[in-house]
Amino acid sequence: MANHPGLRPVRVDLPRQKSAGRPRSVSRRKFPTSRVAGGLLQAIYKAFREKRLADTISHLADDFSLVVHLPDDALPGGDRPRSKAEAALLFQGFINDYDFLAYDQGPIIVTGDHATSQPQIRYRHKKTGKVMETRLNHTWHVKDGKARALDEHHDVARVQAFMKSLRE
Repeated sequence: MANHPGLRPVRVDLPRQKSAGRPRSVSRRKFPTSRVAGGLLQAIYKAFREKRLADTISHLADDFSLVVHLPDDALPGGDRPRSKAEAALLFQGFINDYDFLAYDQGPIIVTGDHATSQPQIRYRHKKTGKVMETRLNHTWHVKDGKARALDEHHDVARVQAFMKSLRE
């Protein structure tokens, strides 16, 4: 197009056509379950590591169930299922009794509504100064943006030896 003296380009704004449904700026796409579950568990681990119990508990479903696979001599009540309220008391006990020297949840592997991780922990018992270092095995069940269950496995012999050393 040749330049014509005295003519200036003019911008013309055409009315937009209304589209059926949602505007383009609002996505209907949902995040993959694995991303939601992974983010949720990272938030739980971070809150627990920072000893923010209320934040930790807020990520648990009302019908949350915790099973810690330890015998009675290492954990009163052994490996019976614990409710959300009982889990909160158990977590509060750890916060009261131990300094968290290290708590690295490691990679979180999500498959459907289940996830696994292997936290490496190092706790110091506040009264005795004794240090417990071990790796846990966690299996989570996540649904509707909340943690519904946690199965926690330990090196039983290591935990029993540590608990025995606290009584000496």
